[in-house]
Parts: sequence; structure tokens; C-alpha cells
Amino acid sequence: MSKDLAGRFLLIAALVAVSWAALIFATGGFVWESSPFRFTSRDPFRPLVVGLMCALAYWYVALQAVATFVDRVDRAASRRGALIVLVLAVVVAAVGLKWATYAASGADAYGYVSQADLWLSGHLRIDQRSLALPPPFDDWAFSPLGYHPGPTRHVLVPTYPPGLPLLMAAAKSVAGSNAPYYVVPLTGALAVLLTYLLGRLLFDDLVGVAAAALFSVSPTFQFQLMWPMSDVPATAAWTLALVFAVLRRPFAAGLASGAATVLRPNLVVLTAGVGIVALWPEIRNRNVRRDLIRTSGAFAAGVLPAVIGIAVLHTYLYGGPTSSGYTPMDTLFRWRHLVPNVTRYISWLLETQTPFIAVALLPLASRRFTLPHTPGERTYVRFGISIFLALLAASYFFYQPYEDWWFLRFFLPAFPVLLVLAVGALRSTTPLLGGINQQVVLGAVVVAVFGWELSTAQWRGVYTVQNTEQRYVTVGRDLGTTTPTNAVFLAMQHSGSLRYYSGRLTVRYDSLPPGSLDAAIAVLRAHGLHPYFLLERWEEAAFRERFREKSAAGRIDWPPTKKWVTPARIALYDPADRPKFVRQ
Repeated sequence: MSKDLAGRFLLIAALVAVSWAALIFATGGFVWESSPFRFTSRDPFRPLVVGLMCALAYWYVALQAVATFVDRVDRAASRRGALIVLVLAVVVAAVGLKWATYAASGADAYGYVSQADLWLSGHLRIDQRSLALPPPFDDWAFSPLGYHPGPTRHVLVPTYPPGLPLLMAAAKSVAGSNAPYYVVPLTGALAVLLTYLLGRLLFDDLVGVAAAALFSVSPTFQFQLMWPMSDVPATAAWTLALVFAVLRRPFAAGLASGAATVLRPNLVVLTAGVGIVALWPEIRNRNVRRDLIRTSGAFAAGVLPAVIGIAVLHTYLYGGPTSSGYTPMDTLFRWRHLVPNVTRYISWLLETQTPFIAVALLPLASRRFTLPHTPGERTYVRFGISIFLALLAASYFFYQPYEDWWFLRFFLPAFPVLLVLAVGALRSTTPLLGGINQQVVLGAVVVAVFGWELSTAQWRGVYTVQNTEQRYVTVGRDLGTTTPTNAVFLAMQHSGSLRYYSGRLTVRYDSLPPGSLDAAIAVLRAHGLHPYFLLERWEEAAFRERFREKSAAGRIDWPPTKKWVTPARIALYDPADRPKFVRQ
């Protein structure tokens, strides 16, 4: 077989394999059975690898054609990189808008979405003095997920920072009730664009395009893109701060850092890394002291309004400028958390981003892995980014451990930087590999990592969360129309969403003392309220364990009044029904 014929065959095989991978991802895969054969194709990454192998073989037999193609790709990225990434950002926004949860569910989502309504109402504290019931009730019992008692008795305050709720409130005032759920997908698109800009500033256009592409399909980023939570907006804000810092715009970098702080106050320490990038040349030059004072003042003027605003708000809500809505720091942070956290987070990072992410350390460790004609070689940029990443790691390595991979979201602000550095390290290997070889290796690695990330996001259920979270909307709205207005629900997981969608009162059963269930039911009935239990299947065992020893109703040993068949089975129990089914 001639080289030309072999090359054509390999090129066609590569295109077919890559197209098959795209088809599997779009459709979810195929299963074809015909006795005695069974053909299954569900993983898009496998045909992608086959396509890459064929493409690399084609490179071997048709070097000149590959060199021409690679050169065209490089020039296209340089000339039209911004347009390519703009299209990519639009796709990211569309994916987020299509598959977003659109649900004020659980603790975080309900906490953010409901707080946006509080900002629109002009009242951030919820007065519950009318619910001052006798024991076993206290303010914690009437605090749904996402809220807790404030310094004043019988007043609830939100747990979460104000940044995202303020953005949601602004969106809702302009675009209607669903607008709060648009904020995260749109800021996700912004984060993709900013990743490109950061890569372009530190290396070149090709690095920016490749890093933006890899960031856009990161499983952690894709997962958080669907939730009305602050991780993605905070990532966009911190990336914007770094872009302005590299551009030597200290006031703009300070403003962006302030916005990021309002979104995530606990990460205010990251301003140190941003500040080093923005100010370090002046700090080192003793002859430009006046410029140092001016630029430092500009950076501080950008950051301080946000810091002061957060301090004032915390004083109003929690009683002190350093207090917050979260559990006290001395209970959240422990030295013993370091080893399990480091083990889990590094393992999850390598599993979802591939070991390629570790290449990001090379430009921070050596100037050999930066492009000499770009700001990437400047020591202060490398040092400032190192401080930024180290402070982010320190913020969560001692934090309470979690079991689920998507808690990598804590480190999401580092992802744009890490991907830019990793791609840039490969891009800077031209002296070692040669121009064409470097471009081919970079292209193969980026395509392989892109395919792995996309495949991982799919099989980890990123695109199914909407279906799962809609149960909160379904149950809440259903109970709002089928239960009496004096209904009160003893719940935990649904304690916030039920208030939001049904307008009914909820009580946190997990805040009632063990053995107090009968007394709680009696108090509620004495005040003209009709108590129900709303429990997901996994909650029932915990509910029984807490109350069954001293309460017959705590055994929930009678049929539910209503059940919902959702990804998580949910049941409504009416304690008044128990005598009908259980002999006393």
C-alpha cells in the first residue's frame, strides 16, 4: 500500500472515529442486540482515542500534509482566537441554560435564590416572633436550610454571602422569575472568555484558545454551571482580577477582587496573590516610591469598599464584622483534616482533569516553560500566581472533609490558571521538540484531555441534575395546592424548598431534641396547626432513630398519605392517620 493511500485511509478512519465519539456523546450511546451478538457503544472517549491514534499514524506517513494543517490551525487560532472562544462561550451559556436545575433546592440553592427575594423586598432579616412556641421548639427548629437564628431572638438571617443573591435580584427585576437561574450560566460563559484572555496574556492566542476549551468542559465547571451557586461567578471574578493584574490595571484588579470577595468572603486572602501580580515591580523598585503609593492606593480603593461592605453587613446580620453565617471557624477547620482532604482532592482532580493538570506546576517552577517574548517570564507574575494558588489550597485543605467529587468546586477559581499554565508549558517546548512536533503533541494532548473531560462529565451525571432537582419544585407546588393553609411540615432536606414553593411553614425535625416528637406535635396542634412529616427515603431511617424510642409516631409505621416517584422517593406522612392503620 502506497503512503498516499495509507494516509487517506488513516485520515478517513480518524474522522469517522471522532465523528462516532461526537455522536455517542450527543445521543448517550447505542445498544444493538441480535442473537447471538450484542453491540454496545456508550463511552465517547474510546472512539476518540482510536481517532487520535489514527491521526498520529497519519502524521507519521504524511508529515508534510500534517505540517500544513497544523500551521493553518495555529494561524487560525492567532487570527480568530477571540471569535472561536466567543462561540465556545455561547455554547457554554446555552448548555447551562438548557440543563440548569431551575430549582431552589436543598441548602445552597434555596439559600441563594430566596435571599435574592429578600434583597428585592428590602428586608434581610425574617421576623418570626409570631412563631415563638413553647418547648421543645426554639429558633433553630424554625430555621430552614440556608438560614439560622440571628443575634435577635425569633429573627432568622441568611447563611450565604450577598454577592450572588444581589446578581440574582438584579436579574429577576429585569427578566422575571426564572432570571436568577440565568446568572450562573452567563458568568460561566464570561469565565471561559477570561480564561482565553489570561492564556493570551501569559503565553499566546493558541494557549488561550486551548485552555478555554479545556476549562469549558471541565467536569467540575460543567457540574457547577447547572446550579444556582456562587462557585462559577466567583471563578469568573477572580480570573478577571488576574487578567487586570497582568495588564497592570491595579484599580480594576482591586474592583474585581472586591466583587469576588462579596461572592465568597472567605477567599479575601486571594487578593494577596492578585496584588503581587499588579504591584510587585513597584515594590521592588525603590526609585519609584511615589508610583508604588499611587498604584497601591488604587488597588486598595478597588478592594476596600467590598471589604467594608461585607463587614457592615455581617455586623447587621450576625452581630460583628468578623462573624459570618457559617459554623464558627474553630469547628470547621482542623489540622487532622489535612491528610484526608489532600488525598481526596488530588485524587478527584487527577480523575476528572487527567494527570495533565500537574504540568501546570512546570511554568511556576522554571522559566524554561514560559514563552520568552511574553509576560509569562516575569518573576512577579509567577510568584503572584503561586501565592494565589497556595492561599486557595490553604483555605480548604484544613476545611471539613467531604465525600463527593464535586466538592472540587471549592478550587474552581484555580482551574483557569492551572489550565493556562499546563497548556502553556507544552506550548513552550518548541526548542526541545521542534515547531511542528510541538504543535502536534499539544493538539493531541488537548484533544485527548478534552474528550476525557467531556466523557467524565457525562458519566458522572452532570447533565441529569435538572431532572433530579426538579423534585423539590414538584413536591413543593403539589403540597401548596393539596394541603390546608395551616399545614406545617416536619422536614429537613425540603425545609427550605417547601417554604419557597408551597408557602407553608416548616420545622426542622433534626433540630428537635430526641424524644420530643409527641410534645412537638401536641404544641403544634394546640396552636391550630396541622403537622405532617415530609421525608425522602434516606431520611426515614434517621427520623426513626431519632424519635422512635419515646414516640409511637416516630416509628412512621403506617402508610404515607402521598408518595412521589422521583429519582429520590419522597413520602408525606400525616400523624393523624396512624390510628387508622396501627392498633394502639
